[in-house]
Amino acid sequence: MRTFAIWSLRIMSILIITISLVACQPATTSPKPPPSSITTVGNTKVYSNSKYGFSFSICNNPDFEFSENYGKAIAAQIGPLLADFKHRIGIYVMAYKVSKNTSIDDYLKAGIKEAEKTLTDFATISEKNTTVADVPAKLSLYTYTINMNDENYRFKNTLVAFIKNDTVYALRYDTPEEFYDQYVECFNLLLSTFKLR
Repeated sequence: MRTFAIWSLRIMSILIITISLVACQPATTSPKPPPSSITTVGNTKVYSNSKYGFSFSICNNPDFEFSENYGKAIAAQIGPLLADFKHRIGIYVMAYKVSKNTSIDDYLKAGIKEAEKTLTDFATISEKNTTVADVPAKLSLYTYTINMNDENYRFKNTLVAFIKNDTVYALRYDTPEEFYDQYVECFNLLLSTFKLR
């Protein structure tokens, strides 16, 4: 009987010490939401980026895969490899902080100057005003040439850019001219579903 009482006291002591240690642990805070996430609603995948405060529906085309931090893009939908097995058809979302006095026209003019210096046969085909997520934007269609495996490929790209809260958002569809119509619906989905918080 005495042995049982001693064991009972030891067990009680161990329980009290364990409870005390657990009670003394610092309270854990709830984790911060991830900077980005993909949710599924029905058959639609929606990408959200909390750092830059935007979301859009991801194209459901099996030729494309989704990627974050691809090159200079925050989010990218990457399509098939091209003839040189380096370049790929792509739909990109980029965001850059700019000074308060930067206009979208200034941003685009600087981009055109750089493109004229670095791309062969660069030409702007058209420019027009549009809106994305209820924000005034500029849509530019342009072409240039890339040499791949000793053959020239004409690219036809679309760039939609706008400024919100001192951030330039640039949405770009990058593809050889021959594939432009084949995948443009994925870019149009991005434009029509792009939202800002």
